[in-house]
Amino acid sequence: MELATIKSGDRVLDVACGTGVVTRLVANRIGSAGQIVGFDLNAGMLARARASRETAAAIEWRVGSATDMAFADATFDCVVCQHGLQFIPDKAAAVSEMHRVLADRGRTVISVWRSIEHCPWQAAIADAVERNVGSEQAAQNPIGIQLW
Repeated sequence: MELATIKSGDRVLDVACGTGVVTRLVANRIGSAGQIVGFDLNAGMLARARASRETAAAIEWRVGSATDMAFADATFDCVVCQHGLQFIPDKAAAVSEMHRVLADRGRTVISVWRSIEHCPWQAAIADAVERNVGSEQAAQNPIGIQLW
């Protein structure tokens, strides 16, 4: 949120919001003068997000595809996506849609995992799986993150 310079009154879209952790943090930052939309393809994740505690701003939870968002052009001051882009098969289409819904001079912050060579904690998990379960299972990416 610091990198996105989210402030009171901003219109923010959280793409692939999952259970809404970042969405709720943004809601508390933008206050009642802002707009926050938590957007995810998985209705089950959004059901969990809706069940969470209240925030300073009303959150709109919407189901949809990141590659075909039902928002008008230039709708948001900021688009955020924390650890969701790596799960979207057509990353280029998703980033294009994020850009399309972003207002002039808007901000986008996307956070993704790097490859295992750059993630010591993930390498430790893979090593533990290999030692305790087997090398074939370790090669299957034990935590389910699509790395690229």
